[in-house]
Amino acid sequence: MAKKGPWIKVRKPISKYPETPQQRNVRIGGAMIRARCKGLKGTDFTNCRSEVLQCAFHEDKCDIELKELKDEVKEKIEEVYGAPHQKRVSQSPPIYSEV
Repeated sequence: MAKKGPWIKVRKPISKYPETPQQRNVRIGGAMIRARCKGLKGTDFTNCRSEVLQCAFHEDKCDIELKELKDEVKEKIEEVYGAPHQKRVSQSPPIYSEV
């Protein structure tokens, strides 16, 4: 007889791997959009977002103001998440301990 009720698949914990450049650029772009495009709506927001994302992914498409904002955001992200390409550290204690 089968057990009745919802079937839940348990997720695996996130494995440790270095952050990719694209993940880093997306994180930087999101922070830049929050800072630069706050309060804009409709096409103004869409245009602002497009400009900011181009800057986040391509250095040569940035104006001076966006470059300064990008540098500030990079510094804040490094403070919170560490330097780029570091391995992620899990919050759980190690499974095995040396005796």
